[in-house]
Amino acid sequence: HQLWPEAVRVQFRQAMRQCYTMPMFCGQARTSEKVAMVLVEVVVREWPQLWPDAFDFIYGLLSSDSAVNVKLALLFLSSFLHRLRCEADESQCGGWSVERKAEVSMAFNEVLPGFISWLHQNINLTEPLMVKVYGQLAGWAKIDRHDLLVDWCLVIISESPSSQLQEEAMEAVGELASRNLHSHNEDDNRLVNYLVAAGLTR
Repeated sequence: HQLWPEAVRVQFRQAMRQCYTMPMFCGQARTSEKVAMVLVEVVVREWPQLWPDAFDFIYGLLSSDSAVNVKLALLFLSSFLHRLRCEADESQCGGWSVERKAEVSMAFNEVLPGFISWLHQNINLTEPLMVKVYGQLAGWAKIDRHDLLVDWCLVIISESPSSQLQEEAMEAVGELASRNLHSHNEDDNRLVNYLVAAGLTR
Protein backbone atom coordinates (compact mmCIF):
# COMPACT_ATOMS: atom_id res chain seq x y z
CA HIS A 1 0.00 0.00 0.00
CA GLN A 2 2.83 2.41 0.84
CA LEU A 3 4.23 1.87 -2.65
CA TRP A 4 1.03 2.96 -4.37
CA PRO A 5 1.07 6.31 -6.18
CA GLU A 6 -0.52 9.16 -4.24
CA ALA A 7 -3.49 9.35 -6.64
CA VAL A 8 -4.26 5.67 -6.01
CA ARG A 9 -3.99 6.12 -2.24
CA VAL A 10 -6.39 9.07 -2.38
CA GLN A 11 -8.93 6.99 -4.32
CA PHE A 12 -8.52 4.14 -1.86
CA ARG A 13 -9.13 6.41 1.13
CA GLN A 14 -12.24 7.82 -0.52
CA ALA A 15 -13.51 4.31 -1.25
CA MET A 16 -12.90 3.26 2.36
CA ARG A 17 -14.86 6.22 3.70
CA GLN A 18 -17.76 5.44 1.39
CA CYS A 19 -17.74 1.73 2.24
CA TYR A 20 -17.64 2.46 5.96
CA THR A 21 -21.06 4.08 5.92
CA MET A 22 -22.75 1.95 3.24
CA PRO A 23 -25.79 0.05 4.61
CA MET A 24 -24.50 -3.26 3.26
CA PHE A 25 -21.35 -2.88 5.38
CA CYS A 26 -22.59 -1.07 8.48
CA GLY A 27 -25.90 -2.90 8.87
CA GLN A 28 -24.37 -5.95 10.56
CA ALA A 29 -22.18 -5.83 13.63
CA ARG A 30 -19.61 -8.41 12.49
CA THR A 31 -19.22 -6.78 9.08
CA SER A 32 -18.90 -3.33 10.65
CA GLU A 33 -16.12 -4.59 12.91
CA LYS A 34 -14.19 -5.99 9.94
CA VAL A 35 -14.54 -2.77 7.95
CA ALA A 36 -13.49 -0.74 11.01
CA MET A 37 -10.37 -2.88 11.37
CA VAL A 38 -9.46 -2.31 7.71
CA LEU A 39 -10.00 1.43 8.09
CA VAL A 40 -7.81 1.44 11.19
CA GLU A 41 -5.05 -0.34 9.27
CA VAL A 42 -5.16 2.37 6.62
CA VAL A 43 -5.22 5.20 9.16
CA VAL A 44 -2.27 3.89 11.18
CA ARG A 45 -0.23 3.85 7.98
CA GLU A 46 -1.38 7.15 6.49
CA TRP A 47 -2.14 9.42 9.41
CA PRO A 48 -1.18 12.15 10.08
CA GLN A 49 1.11 13.04 7.16
CA LEU A 50 -0.58 11.29 4.23
CA TRP A 51 -4.15 11.47 5.53
CA PRO A 52 -4.23 14.53 7.81
CA ASP A 53 -8.04 14.79 7.92
CA ALA A 54 -8.68 11.14 8.83
CA PHE A 55 -9.99 12.02 12.28
CA ASP A 56 -12.05 14.87 10.88
CA PHE A 57 -13.99 12.15 9.07
CA ILE A 58 -14.44 10.18 12.30
CA TYR A 59 -15.46 13.26 14.26
CA GLY A 60 -17.94 14.06 11.49
CA LEU A 61 -19.55 10.66 12.05
CA LEU A 62 -19.74 11.32 15.79
CA SER A 63 -21.33 14.71 15.22
CA SER A 64 -23.99 13.46 12.81
CA ASP A 65 -27.62 12.85 13.74
CA SER A 66 -27.34 9.21 12.73
CA ALA A 67 -27.08 6.69 15.56
CA VAL A 68 -25.53 4.25 13.08
CA ASN A 69 -22.78 6.73 12.15
CA VAL A 70 -22.06 7.42 15.83
CA LYS A 71 -21.70 3.72 16.50
CA LEU A 72 -19.38 3.33 13.49
CA ALA A 73 -17.20 6.16 14.80
CA LEU A 74 -17.05 4.57 18.26
CA LEU A 75 -16.22 1.23 16.68
CA PHE A 76 -13.35 2.81 14.79
CA LEU A 77 -12.07 4.59 17.92
CA SER A 78 -12.17 1.37 19.91
CA SER A 79 -10.21 -0.53 17.24
CA PHE A 80 -7.74 2.34 16.80
CA LEU A 81 -7.12 2.69 20.54
CA HIS A 82 -6.56 -1.05 20.85
CA ARG A 83 -3.96 -0.91 18.08
CA LEU A 84 -2.35 2.25 19.43
CA ARG A 85 -2.01 0.89 22.94
CA CYS A 86 -0.63 -2.43 21.73
CA GLU A 87 2.02 -0.64 19.69
CA ALA A 88 2.85 1.74 22.54
CA ASP A 89 3.31 -1.15 24.99
CA GLU A 90 7.00 -2.03 25.06
CA SER A 91 6.15 -5.60 26.05
CA GLN A 92 4.23 -6.06 22.80
CA CYS A 93 6.01 -6.95 19.58
CA GLY A 94 4.40 -4.38 17.35
CA GLY A 95 5.48 -3.38 13.87
CA TRP A 96 6.02 0.35 14.47
CA SER A 97 9.37 1.99 14.86
CA VAL A 98 10.06 4.09 17.95
CA GLU A 99 9.74 7.22 15.82
CA ARG A 100 6.39 6.10 14.39
CA LYS A 101 5.00 5.31 17.84
CA ALA A 102 5.96 8.76 19.07
CA GLU A 103 4.54 10.43 15.97
CA VAL A 104 1.13 8.75 16.11
CA SER A 105 0.88 9.09 19.89
CA MET A 106 1.61 12.81 19.72
CA ALA A 107 -0.87 13.33 16.88
CA PHE A 108 -3.59 11.41 18.69
CA ASN A 109 -3.03 13.37 21.88
CA GLU A 110 -3.77 16.52 19.87
CA VAL A 111 -7.19 15.27 18.72
CA LEU A 112 -8.00 13.51 22.00
CA PRO A 113 -9.60 16.51 23.80
CA GLY A 114 -12.29 16.76 21.13
CA PHE A 115 -13.34 13.16 21.59
CA ILE A 116 -13.28 13.45 25.38
CA SER A 117 -15.46 16.55 25.17
CA TRP A 118 -17.90 14.73 22.90
CA LEU A 119 -18.15 11.81 25.31
CA HIS A 120 -18.74 14.14 28.27
CA GLN A 121 -21.62 15.73 26.38
CA ASN A 122 -23.14 12.52 25.05
CA ILE A 123 -22.99 10.09 27.96
CA ASN A 124 -25.30 7.17 27.28
CA LEU A 125 -25.76 4.64 30.05
CA THR A 126 -27.20 2.05 27.67
CA GLU A 127 -24.43 1.86 25.03
CA PRO A 128 -21.71 -0.68 25.89
CA LEU A 129 -19.43 0.50 23.08
CA MET A 130 -19.43 4.04 24.45
CA VAL A 131 -18.48 2.73 27.89
CA LYS A 132 -15.70 0.67 26.33
CA VAL A 133 -14.25 3.60 24.37
CA TYR A 134 -14.36 5.84 27.44
CA GLY A 135 -12.47 3.21 29.40
CA GLN A 136 -9.89 2.82 26.64
CA LEU A 137 -9.37 6.58 26.53
CA ALA A 138 -9.00 6.63 30.31
CA GLY A 139 -6.31 3.99 29.98
CA TRP A 140 -4.46 6.01 27.36
CA ALA A 141 -4.40 9.46 28.97
CA LYS A 142 -5.32 11.19 32.20
CA ILE A 143 -8.81 12.54 31.62
CA ASP A 144 -9.86 15.88 33.05
CA ARG A 145 -13.20 15.88 34.86
CA HIS A 146 -12.96 12.12 35.24
CA ASP A 147 -15.51 12.39 38.05
CA LEU A 148 -18.09 12.07 35.24
CA LEU A 149 -16.65 8.70 34.33
CA VAL A 150 -16.60 7.66 37.99
CA ASP A 151 -20.28 8.51 38.39
CA TRP A 152 -21.19 6.91 35.09
CA CYS A 153 -19.45 3.61 35.75
CA LEU A 154 -20.63 3.25 39.35
CA VAL A 155 -24.24 3.81 38.27
CA ILE A 156 -23.90 1.13 35.58
CA ILE A 157 -22.22 -1.35 37.91
CA SER A 158 -24.79 -0.90 40.66
CA GLU A 159 -27.99 -0.44 38.63
CA SER A 160 -27.70 -1.73 35.07
CA PRO A 161 -29.46 -5.03 34.28
CA SER A 162 -27.05 -5.60 31.37
CA SER A 163 -24.10 -7.85 32.16
CA GLN A 164 -22.29 -6.54 29.07
CA LEU A 165 -22.63 -2.96 30.26
CA GLN A 166 -21.47 -3.92 33.75
CA GLU A 167 -18.45 -5.72 32.31
CA GLU A 168 -17.44 -2.72 30.20
CA ALA A 169 -17.96 -0.40 33.17
CA MET A 170 -15.72 -2.57 35.33
CA GLU A 171 -13.05 -2.48 32.63
CA ALA A 172 -13.33 1.31 32.49
CA VAL A 173 -13.06 1.56 36.27
CA GLY A 174 -9.93 -0.57 36.17
CA GLU A 175 -8.40 1.63 33.47
CA LEU A 176 -9.29 4.74 35.43
CA ALA A 177 -7.79 3.41 38.63
CA SER A 178 -4.47 2.57 36.97
CA ARG A 179 -4.10 5.85 35.08
CA ASN A 180 -6.01 8.65 36.76
CA LEU A 181 -5.93 8.24 40.51
CA HIS A 182 -3.07 10.47 41.57
CA SER A 183 -4.63 13.63 42.96
CA HIS A 184 -6.36 12.05 45.97
CA ASN A 185 -9.42 14.25 45.64
CA GLU A 186 -12.93 13.32 46.77
CA ASP A 187 -13.91 11.58 43.53
CA ASP A 188 -10.70 9.56 43.48
CA ASN A 189 -11.24 8.48 47.09
CA ARG A 190 -14.83 7.50 46.32
CA LEU A 191 -13.67 5.28 43.48
CA VAL A 192 -10.86 3.79 45.56
CA ASN A 193 -13.33 3.02 48.35
CA TYR A 194 -15.60 1.26 45.88
CA LEU A 195 -12.72 -0.77 44.46
CA VAL A 196 -11.64 -1.80 47.94
CA ALA A 197 -15.20 -2.77 48.90
CA ALA A 198 -15.49 -4.80 45.71
CA GLY A 199 -12.19 -6.54 46.40
CA LEU A 200 -10.62 -5.11 43.23
CA THR A 201 -7.73 -3.26 44.87
CA ARG A 202 -6.08 -2.61 48.23
